[in-house]
Order: sequence, then C-alpha cells, then structure tokens
Amino acid sequence: FLLMNTIIVASRSSSRESPCVLGPRSETRIVLLGRAGSGKSATGNTILGAAAFAPGTATQSCARAERRVGGRQVVVIDTPGSVLEGEGRGPEARRCVSLGAPGPHAYLLVIDPGRLTAEDEAAAARVRHVFGEASERRTIALLTHGDRLTERRQQEALEGQRVWREILQRFGRHYHVFNNGDPGDGRQVGELLDKIDRLGEEGG
Repeated sequence: FLLMNTIIVASRSSSRESPCVLGPRSETRIVLLGRAGSGKSATGNTILGAAAFAPGTATQSCARAERRVGGRQVVVIDTPGSVLEGEGRGPEARRCVSLGAPGPHAYLLVIDPGRLTAEDEAAAARVRHVFGEASERRTIALLTHGDRLTERRQQEALEGQRVWREILQRFGRHYHVFNNGDPGDGRQVGELLDKIDRLGEEGG
C-alpha cells in the first residue's frame, strides 16, 4: 500500500523517483501487449518500480499508471490479452489508444519463454492490424523470466524455436529480457528505456 503512493494513476502527481539510467526524453509512453498470463502486469510494476498493477489476476480492462523513472516521466498502459484478439480495433484497444495519447513511444509484446506457442506468433501478427502498420517498427518483444535464460543451452533452445525467430523478424530483431523476480534491478529498466529511445532515433 505504501508503494501505491509513489505512482500516478490517471492525473495524480508524485515526487518520488525510481532509480534508472537517465534518458533523453522527458516522458516515455509504453503499451504492454501479450497473451493473458504472459506477465504484463508484473512487467509494468518492474518498469515503474512500484506496485501499480495486480500481477496474478487477469487484467479485464486497460489501465494506466505513471511515475518518475531515471529523470523522466514513464507512462505504462497495461492491457488485457483480448486487445490482440478478434478483428479490427475493439473497444479496449480504442481505450488503450486514448490512455496513451498523443501516442506510445513503444509497444512491448510480453512473452513468457516457457509458454512460447503459435498464439504468441499470432499476437505479434495482430499488433499492426490493431494499432497500425507503424506500430511494428515501435514494438519490442520482451521476454519475462530472464533468470531462466542465464545458461547458454537455454538461450540456444529459445533461438531454435521457429515461433521466436518469426517474432524477431517481424519486429526488426528488437527484443529485451526482463527478470520480474528482481524488480530492484534498475539496470534492466534503464537498458529498456535506452532501446525505446533508439527506436525513436531509427524513425520508429
């Protein structure tokens, strides 16, 4: 409950900061996408360094939270898995777009490497259909459970999966590895924000 006082939900303000590498932007807006149970809410909490979302429970509706991280304001929008289901841009996707106005700097497709299936590949393909063609150039595939990918054989097993190779190719090989089990590791957040900055520099 104390952590909740350090984040901004909607329009509330905060003077607390989460330590992280300083980036060039004054504000960074991030949309979390992915299948239900992939770890989107936990990822949002790790990015913000606070208990902004409720991991372990199914996200029913898009939610926005923000906090100062490494000298910039970081806005995170958590979404239900249904955003990347169905045809076209549904009500929740439209709500997500509204919460991320004037537009996200990056979409993170959150993937649990231990549950990687063709459903993740389908979700990756749906990003452009729901959020527009340009969204693919601003999408980073984010692997959770980074602690499982510390050994070379585990990395090779992942790289050997066709689904993962297809996802990487779709998003220009932009990916990041997160360990949500170590939310105090500000370095992994700083590296992610740096990658998001580079997406903008590349014209994403």
